[in-house]
Amino acid sequence: LVVVFASKDRNAGVQVADAVRARLTTTSNARVLYLIPREQMVSFLESSGYKADSSLGMTDLKELAKGLRADELIAGQVSREGTGPYRVDARLMMAADPSKGQPLPVVEGANLNDVARQVERVVGDARKQLADHKACENHIRSSAIDKAIIAANAGIAKYPNATLARLCLANAFQANKQTD
Repeated sequence: LVVVFASKDRNAGVQVADAVRARLTTTSNARVLYLIPREQMVSFLESSGYKADSSLGMTDLKELAKGLRADELIAGQVSREGTGPYRVDARLMMAADPSKGQPLPVVEGANLNDVARQVERVVGDARKQLADHKACENHIRSSAIDKAIIAANAGIAKYPNATLARLCLANAFQANKQTD
């Protein structure tokens, strides 16, 4: 689910989100990554009393993702000085807990297509850790801590800047009482 990006200029936040959504929709295999269409998100927001161009807080993001049955969220902030380049600071978040997220590298581009292309690339890179992150969390739930540690390390190996896999690794160490 790609939500409206926060911005001083509401139009910029909506335009960047739409460009990223369109880019991800056209370049992704729907069996691997299904993006919730903008119309479905707008309908849900408006039926909940929100404006379609609103950027949401963490609690509202969680409820939106829950209502639309999304597993992941892409949100962030966009800024633009006059006619200068767009500067996008995006984040890949888990729908179950949007406070858990993978900060993505800041991207800059002169036009929406350039920004969307760069965000699509960094999202693709960050998503490499997700299967191992999910496996790690499942292993922690089943008390297979050694397997959880292996899965988390595999996620870190696939995406060296992995925050989600590292968080799961820390949770595995804590579950195994290895707090040092």
